[in-house]
Amino acid sequence: MKKAVIISFVIVVLFGIFLEFMPKKVTDQYQVPRGGEFTLVGHDGPFSLSSVKSKYAIVYFGYTFCPDICPTTLNNLSHALNKLTPEEKKQFTVIFISVDPQRDTQARLKTYVEFFGKNIVALTGTEKKLKEIADQYGVKYERHIPEDGGDDYSVDHSTEAFLVNKKGEVLELIPHGMIQKNLIDLFKRNL
Repeated sequence: MKKAVIISFVIVVLFGIFLEFMPKKVTDQYQVPRGGEFTLVGHDGPFSLSSVKSKYAIVYFGYTFCPDICPTTLNNLSHALNKLTPEEKKQFTVIFISVDPQRDTQARLKTYVEFFGKNIVALTGTEKKLKEIADQYGVKYERHIPEDGGDDYSVDHSTEAFLVNKKGEVLELIPHGMIQKNLIDLFKRNL
């Protein structure tokens, strides 16, 4: 009897972990970030979500000085997209929105995202505009400035990415750390 209870407990825990790493369909109105259209500045000038030529955008908020989460996420997205056929890959554009406009210049952003692939657009804007767009997508971020006020600071930020259509409607949340196979399945499911 005791063994059966322990086995049941382990199964429930493993199932919970499995669900955590599965893509989350956005169906519950309380989970749905508003999303929506936005215009920010890219290395070639103003860039709007509606100008994306692909069918879908994967919107991710972060910053180039991020030591781990941002490069890991961009690397995972890029590798998963590279596993698609060329025609499938054309349906997606990754949009990296910097929440650190003081350090993430247009030139720095361009160099940073080129490391991860050609299908990534990097954007920045004013503090006010970035806050407005982050609020639309339910993204939280906060800078931790050192007492000396220097440029060596970190930014805590939400870690999920958003699969959106050209209207900015959030179709799915992509949790940080989603394994490549699940990312590929998520992309193919939406084609």
